[in-house]
Amino acid sequence: MKNANTFKSKISNITKLDGTLTKHDCEAAFVLCDYFSSTLREVHTDSVDITQGKEFTLTVTRDDVLKSLLKLRPDKSPGPDNMHPMLLRETAQNIVEPLTLIFQKSVKEGRVPDDWKRANVTPIYKKGPKCQAENYRPIGHLA
Repeated sequence: MKNANTFKSKISNITKLDGTLTKHDCEAAFVLCDYFSSTLREVHTDSVDITQGKEFTLTVTRDDVLKSLLKLRPDKSPGPDNMHPMLLRETAQNIVEPLTLIFQKSVKEGRVPDDWKRANVTPIYKKGPKCQAENYRPIGHLA
């Protein structure tokens, strides 16, 4: 049997831009957020051609959505929407129709709701001094 005693280490002593150390987790979160944001590059979707000159059609079917819902692992944590995978999996037959319509509308309009672009980000320590934001990498968790 696996040991259920797990914990998340606190990351409260991160060096700020002024050289001082953060004192609280919330303050460290802002420093890490600023650092992670500065390392990302913005992608302009209107200049990206994912089809590479080929005919491209994306079709979302009821069966695709149902299959994806049934593949969700019930032992995982909820994502940023706070919907537990077990709930989604157990109610799959009831929610598959509305979800399919939502996905089809998104594909048709070529838009993704802003809420779908959000993720929980966990800083994972890599190496070097733990007080430097550069020594952490962001890991995003989606539902």
